Amino acid sequence: MVEYPVPNPPVANVPGCFTCADGLGKVALGGDGNVWFADPAHNKIGRITPAGSITEFDVPGSGYRVPSMTRDRAGNIWMAAQGVGGESRGWIMRVSPAGAVTRFAIPNSPLAVAVGSDGNVWFPEGYGASWLGRLTPKGAYTEFQLPPSGGQPNGIVAGPGGYLWIVESSRDRVDVARVTTTGKGKDFPLDLLIDPLSANSIAVGPDGNLWVGARGEIDRLTPAGAFTSFPLPKGADAGDLTTGPDGNLWFLDGASNSIGRMTVQGVVRAFPLPTGAAPYGLTAGSDGRMWFAEWGYKIASIGVTVPVPSFSAPILNFSAAPAAVQQLTVQNSGDTALSIDAAMLSGGNADAFRIAADGCTRRTIKPGGQCSISVSLAAGQSAGAVGAYVELHDNATSSPQRAYLVGGLAACRLPVYQLSGDPSTPTTVGFVDVTTGVFQEDPEGAFTYDAAALLYRSVAAPVLSGSSPATYDRQARRWLPTKAAAVSPDGSRFAYAAGAPNSPLSTVHVVDVATGRDRNLGLPNRSWIIKGYAAEGIYLGQGYDHLVPGLWLVNPDTGALATVLSGGNVTAVENGAAWLSTQNPADPHPPVEINGAPGNDEVDRRDLRTGATSSWLYMPGTDIGVLMVVGKSLVVGAVRDGVGTTLMMTAPNVTQPLKAPVAGEDLWSFASAAETSDGVWIPGRAGHLYLWTPNIGLILAADTHADPAGACA
Repeated sequence: MVEYPVPNPPVANVPGCFTCADGLGKVALGGDGNVWFADPAHNKIGRITPAGSITEFDVPGSGYRVPSMTRDRAGNIWMAAQGVGGESRGWIMRVSPAGAVTRFAIPNSPLAVAVGSDGNVWFPEGYGASWLGRLTPKGAYTEFQLPPSGGQPNGIVAGPGGYLWIVESSRDRVDVARVTTTGKGKDFPLDLLIDPLSANSIAVGPDGNLWVGARGEIDRLTPAGAFTSFPLPKGADAGDLTTGPDGNLWFLDGASNSIGRMTVQGVVRAFPLPTGAAPYGLTAGSDGRMWFAEWGYKIASIGVTVPVPSFSAPILNFSAAPAAVQQLTVQNSGDTALSIDAAMLSGGNADAFRIAADGCTRRTIKPGGQCSISVSLAAGQSAGAVGAYVELHDNATSSPQRAYLVGGLAACRLPVYQLSGDPSTPTTVGFVDVTTGVFQEDPEGAFTYDAAALLYRSVAAPVLSGSSPATYDRQARRWLPTKAAAVSPDGSRFAYAAGAPNSPLSTVHVVDVATGRDRNLGLPNRSWIIKGYAAEGIYLGQGYDHLVPGLWLVNPDTGALATVLSGGNVTAVENGAAWLSTQNPADPHPPVEINGAPGNDEVDRRDLRTGATSSWLYMPGTDIGVLMVVGKSLVVGAVRDGVGTTLMMTAPNVTQPLKAPVAGEDLWSFASAAETSDGVWIPGRAGHLYLWTPNIGLILAADTHADPAGACA
């Protein structure tokens, strides 16, 4: 892969966000053989030659964003340009090969753009509408009504038969509209298997058929309407579908931070990108390479045949055998030779490990070939958790690759649960030996899901019901269908809130673990949220469409309800304190809007015994709140300029950012995390388990699809 930095990058960038003012936009191959790209942050349009020379040209007006670009037979670039700053209207912009930009105003916001067989520019327009716009090269505008499918028109392409082909998606169906150049249309329904709403990319394939990209699949539609679905690897997404110079389909997979390739027979290969690349926009270049924009303000390209290295193991764990020397095998499963420049140790505790032997550096590995690297703990390594990684620098698209190293973990059977994507399949629970990473299932601890009651129920007797899996109760040696915050300090009882489907959780229940006795506390009919279970009772919040200020305490034996706080946005209760999100009046910025309501820029701690309140974190111009309390640490969510970040806070104003080191993986929603003597265990969305310590930061420590369910068993 080759990357070319765009001049004068803005201070901040937003991964994969074309709607944000500080990211690059779409890309397209121009008639001059160069790749053109949108640069909304500077209100420019850019041109990059195959050799990497970049020139930018001014765009008239005050700002824009670009969801789609294409070119016409004369070599001009045409862009669907949307207004920014609340501007609902848009433009179609024409860019000549010399960089001259002409704007044509249209009534609505264009969603995609294509040049039809008639030489006119066509574009679906208006969110929530079914309108198709047509613009002549001289700027004459006409609007047509699309066939009523109930879906949102997204991608458009000029295709077989001289028609315009438009993908229309909704929550429950996808249609492809075939439209003549006189505006007459016909719909072809597609039977998407996974996520109809995600279908927004359409292309003419090398076989002359229409291809639609969506989450989990790529679908083929013949001009006559025959439909075939081709599955993608689990979790994969197919955006910016296009035909490559090699006769294959190419697409962006933002979910795994990779470029994907699929043959017309459905054979898929992923080409991982470096951590944080976040590709956006994809086109085939005149040089036989695939070009795209990256977060980090870069334009990049890869060849259509590339090396694909992989490690024999994602993690080497030295905890059980600290004196061992372990070997990593590097395999090249790509189409061309892998050239390895260096193998080095990096990350939090790199000095705690050493490379004992290196058979890969300055080697060229043919397709199908391999080499090996041996790693050990450094001599005299002190006790305690350590983590780092082996980093491989090479000519692959994902360079550098990482294999993770951990050591010094204390013996621990970490309880975890694995949610099934199918509600009819029981939730799996078990234990991970953190010194080896091996998962062992506990069949007696599984939960089934009652969809009618919206409750999880234990397989083991006595049957326990609750609102969510799972927490392991060490005192009772039982798995409980609830979150850790809803378990009493002695582990003898837990609470949950329940309600009818699509209704507030209007009842609060207390369950005795030993007997399974389940009691409705008979509280007023409100929407209750379990905030915490302490010695003095169960702390409750209220909220349905939005949080209600205040905090309440209910006696689990009598149901007596008392108001603790009549105001304040309480996000968590733990360790004798309530954590509140508030608005600091000294903040010079206007409040951040979250779902139409003003956000909060400060986290306060309220001592529940004394009532004393102290500020723990103040971030002007940001909406922040405690996501959960894990042991002595707080997980804080923050949103600024539309960008979300997650922080670990260990003391007032002492934070560390939390970002999964594995490319393309987000941290889970913090529905669960657990603290052990080693640190805090946090799940990743793709199924990894991470360990956080102030010294290491965040390190991949177990390659198992599971969420933590409590401290060591």
